[in-house]
Amino acid sequence: MSWSRTTIFVNVLQQLINVKRTKMLKRKLLSLITILGFISIFAGNLKVKVYNPGTKAIFPITSTIIYGDKDAILIDAQFQKQYAEQLVKEIKATGKNLKTVFISHSDPDFYFGLDVIKKAFPNVRIISTAQTAYLISASKDDKLAVWKPQLKADAPSEIITPEAVTAVPDLEGNKIEIRQNPEDSAHSFLWIPSIKTVAGGISVSIDSHLWMADTQNVKAIDQWIGQIDAMKSLKPEQVVPSHFAKQSLSPASLDFVKGYLENYKKAVTENKTTSAIVDFMVKKYPNLPGKDELEMGVKVFLGEMAWDLKSPYPAIGQKVEVDFGAVKFLLDFKDNKTMTFTGLTGSSKDSTDTVEYTAVEVAKNVFMVYWHEPNLGFNVTHIQDYNKNIVYSNIAGPDGTFTHPKGTLKILK
Repeated sequence: MSWSRTTIFVNVLQQLINVKRTKMLKRKLLSLITILGFISIFAGNLKVKVYNPGTKAIFPITSTIIYGDKDAILIDAQFQKQYAEQLVKEIKATGKNLKTVFISHSDPDFYFGLDVIKKAFPNVRIISTAQTAYLISASKDDKLAVWKPQLKADAPSEIITPEAVTAVPDLEGNKIEIRQNPEDSAHSFLWIPSIKTVAGGISVSIDSHLWMADTQNVKAIDQWIGQIDAMKSLKPEQVVPSHFAKQSLSPASLDFVKGYLENYKKAVTENKTTSAIVDFMVKKYPNLPGKDELEMGVKVFLGEMAWDLKSPYPAIGQKVEVDFGAVKFLLDFKDNKTMTFTGLTGSSKDSTDTVEYTAVEVAKNVFMVYWHEPNLGFNVTHIQDYNKNIVYSNIAGPDGTFTHPKGTLKILK
């Protein structure tokens, strides 16, 4: 329920005029004043400060500072060290206590600057969704190997992987909500309802052709459009783009991105060559920079160019039924590190343990997953093929025996 202060006071005054000032009414008035004071202190008092180094940086990546009367949260941490250091100055200039850093995507321009932030604010909590944490962990070494020679002194001194969470702590009584489609868990954004603001995530960029190399099929285009529609349904008053040349927080950026994606989908489905697709998009957007990046994305889409893209691990945050025939298990993947399994049938019925697991993608959407069971003593390795929903396993028992059951996988909805 949403009450305006004016409406509440008018109602109270009407009661004061029309009804005797009984003790009950006085208590009601006191209660309403208390509520109003609470609303004034804790709701809608947040401010947004955007830092983006612009076109002088390798990537014009946005970091967003959300702050209240005392505390602040940072969304994304810059790419180059020099701009992460400038971001620290921007945070300190607010005079607020930085409590949390939320990393909204797994590309390095969102998190390479974390070591600088952590050094300046050693008590800050660094968080992300579990899927983002997994994808950072899975790709960070390769990303650093590519970028360190180019960044030189601007490279990070260490890579920090965020702590996986399912919720962002409130900021001075204001909700900050993670919005994420379970069918597209690699992409998320934040919604701050008290100030009607969308922030974080890679899905909104302006002032250039969109980066499409990571969007390698029509399904991925549709999922991206779906996330933009999810943002639009919130009716935001401010939308913070992840990349821009000229700052604008207008929700019109959502219309630009959706229109671009619809045109791109039309281009790649109606044309068969890179040149035809690029020409189609350039005619639609003749003044946008980034034609080379557009061409690269089209080549990846058509299979003319290889582009390594780590797959999200589908089990994260899900319950997975593994059926070996004679025995069946339920695997409950809490986050990117922790899983609890329970035997459902056969000789393993009711057996259970909680393990720390590691998942490594060994082929597209095929993962080697391994763990040690601290209570039962087994060492287990799975090859989980989510293309065919098949699992191959190697189970080493505490008595030195080995079994190699093959079964099926099913993510429970």
